[in-house]
Amino acid sequence: MSTTISIPPYSNKSAIYLGPVISFGIIALLLVIARIYTRLNRTGKLQLDDWLIILAEPLSLTGICLAIAATSYGWGKPASYFTPEDLKTTLKLQFALQTVWLFTLWSVRLSVACSLLRFGTERLWRWPLYFVMGLQTLISGAYVVIQFAQCKPVSANWDTGITSKCWNLHPIITLGWVVAGKDCAPPRKLSMTDQHVRYLHSNGSSAVTYAHPPDSDSQSVNVGKDTHQRAHGPRSSRHRHQLC
Repeated sequence: MSTTISIPPYSNKSAIYLGPVISFGIIALLLVIARIYTRLNRTGKLQLDDWLIILAEPLSLTGICLAIAATSYGWGKPASYFTPEDLKTTLKLQFALQTVWLFTLWSVRLSVACSLLRFGTERLWRWPLYFVMGLQTLISGAYVVIQFAQCKPVSANWDTGITSKCWNLHPIITLGWVVAGKDCAPPRKLSMTDQHVRYLHSNGSSAVTYAHPPDSDSQSVNVGKDTHQRAHGPRSSRHRHQLC
């Protein structure tokens, strides 16, 4: 007996996704420029927190460019309307975007902690900040390892037509919930079989804008059970494609 797969109606939400991305990106760039100009005008030199924001801003702009590029290959449409090549390219761009975002988030949060260090010299003030900086570095490092090591070969993150061996997802999901609990923003699981690929990059842009640690909005997407099983067999042998 053949199984009928229902195809969702066509829609394209790329404009909805890119609107806040580009808007906050422009605001972030202007405010970072204003911050650096003001710091140099008043003190004549930059501190470590300034350099970390300077590092974060071009990374954030790179992420915006990757998001824009992804829309040109179909990001914003239901998965059913992707061609195999466009799906591969979109997932590759999303993989690059997530990688860039990991370093952006790390540099922004360390910049905030470094700014706070200047408000006190007591151990009770500085040691918790050092702890937070170390913890954030460990978390970011863990996600970088997961990003590149969870599947062999790494191209399995965007190529759904190759044989791959991936880690068990349950510990990774548990880590995501623990980190999300710290940030008060639980991760979401989305299926490309009946939903659009979503990516809320505006949090990252606003984080650079206001120099505050953003709420982590870790998102991931499965390429859908039907697509997955045709390419890789049972779901247990395949990982979810992660988006940031």
